[in-house]
Amino acid sequence: MVEPGNLCKWYQMSRKHLWIIAATVLAVIIISTSAYLFIHAYQSENNNNQAIPRELLKLYVLSALYLDKTSNSLYHSVYGLPSTPSITVKDIENLLKQYREDEKFLPLVPVTGLDKLLIGTYNTYRDIAIVAGHIIRINKRTSQLLPEMKKSLKNLVNCNYTGAMKIYNTIKDEINSLSSEIGNALLNLTSINKEYILSPKHMETINKTITLLQQLENILDKYTYIMNTFQNNPSILQKACMISSGKHPSLNQQLIQQASNLLNQMNNSQMAALEPYKDALQALIGSILSQAMNNGNNGQNNGSQSNTSGNGAGSYNYTETD
Repeated sequence: MVEPGNLCKWYQMSRKHLWIIAATVLAVIIISTSAYLFIHAYQSENNNNQAIPRELLKLYVLSALYLDKTSNSLYHSVYGLPSTPSITVKDIENLLKQYREDEKFLPLVPVTGLDKLLIGTYNTYRDIAIVAGHIIRINKRTSQLLPEMKKSLKNLVNCNYTGAMKIYNTIKDEINSLSSEIGNALLNLTSINKEYILSPKHMETINKTITLLQQLENILDKYTYIMNTFQNNPSILQKACMISSGKHPSLNQQLIQQASNLLNQMNNSQMAALEPYKDALQALIGSILSQAMNNGNNGQNNGSQSNTSGNGAGSYNYTETD
């Protein structure tokens, strides 16, 4: 016969074991359920890729790769870095030709959600390939224009107004045309339906390209603003160069305000490969504000104040028509 004390101990131990077993079973159920849900979610996330024919997936990867490489090449041009081997127009043409050949994998009449997915991804990535071709042309035109833009700004820094305006008048129509092409490329990229982008890396490439194109667009806008300001107000450069050469020209309030507005625009811009020339030009124009401060609030030079020189070189070079 089991004694009452031992029976009580046995009951307590059995109850403890049951709790351990129950907790273990519950933990197994929770872990198993979590694993199932994770795997199911992962599979659902990749169902889109699995539903697309391998031939089309290869095209989509190439489209994203081409956009990435052309964008990198444009970045090197904008920042004045050594050029890198990139995708050619011929590469884009071959890719688009392959797209046309692989249209056979698309449903003739979209009915199901899968049909719409196939057509949506096809159109989206083909558009990406087309934009990559646009980036190649934008890069080529940028590479041709930037050296001329540098020369014109350098001429301004060296107080060669005539030389700067001659270059600017030669290239300004091309700059406007390039800005328009950049705007079209941006419109195409920002209009892409993100639902049909198959990889986060592809979306990163698109966003990176958008940012770069916006930056280039801003550089062209700022450069045009600077050159137009000097073209419409040549006395700004004339006075700045006189101060730089040690003279004390009279400064009226209107000219001081024009110089201040120009400097504010320069301060609020980042011009990549043009940045050193912009900085030097800022220092030159800044001499106008420095002299105005030294001469008092009315901005008039009475000849008694000391001169504050800018970083411009030489004297103002102008013609009778300036």
